[in-house]
Amino acid sequence: MKLPIPSLRSAFAVFAGLLVTVLLVLTTELRVLSNNNGVATLQIMRLIWVLDVLAAVLGGYVAAQIAAHSPVKHAMAVAGLLLPPVAVLGLLSAEPLFHVLVTSLGLGVCILLGAIVRDWLRWRSRTYTA
Repeated sequence: MKLPIPSLRSAFAVFAGLLVTVLLVLTTELRVLSNNNGVATLQIMRLIWVLDVLAAVLGGYVAAQIAAHSPVKHAMAVAGLLLPPVAVLGLLSAEPLFHVLVTSLGLGVCILLGAIVRDWLRWRSRTYTA
C-alpha cells in the first residue's frame, strides 16, 4: 500500500517535533545536572523546568513548521505521544501526583503554544503588506 505524500509529511512532522522535544529535554537535564555534580538544588530544578518549557515550545514549533496543514493538530499529536511516558516516569520516580500532573500538562500546553506561535507567524506573514 502506497502512502500519499501528505501522510508522510504529517508523520514526519509529528516525529520531528517529538524528537526535538525529547532530545532537548534529556540533553539539557543531563548537562545541567552533570555540571552540578548530580546535585539538584531548588535553583537547578527551576533552571531545568525553564529549559524544559523552552524545549517543549520548540518541539511544537518544529512540528508546526514541517506540517503542511493543521499545525495545532500535529502539535496535539506530539503532546499526546509525550504525555504518557512523562507521566509514567514521574510516577515511577515517586514524585507527588500533583507534580506529575502539572509537569505533564504543562509540557503539553507548551508544545501547543509553540505550534500556535508558528501558525500565527505563518498567518501574519501572509497578511502583511508593506
